[in-house]
Amino acid sequence: LREKLTLEEKVALALDLIKRERTIEEIRTHYRVSHTTAYKVRNAFLEGGRDRGHSREILVAASSAAFLRIASMTLRMRAPWAAD
Repeated sequence: LREKLTLEEKVALALDLIKRERTIEEIRTHYRVSHTTAYKVRNAFLEGGRDRGHSREILVAASSAAFLRIASMTLRMRAPWAAD
């Protein structure tokens, strides 16, 4: 297991859990975290980061991640040959 996640990793982990495209075990293995840590990060994300005082940072990171996903999807729809 890892020592500490970056803020970006926490947001990505929370979004992975919320999207449910992979199992909890796959997500845990990818981020090298325990089951408890994964759900604590998800819950803090859903609560807006209030318990750790990171609400602004989490919201900015989540907004950036969402913007990048939407921009990527839009690009794929408009120019499928340009995808990945």
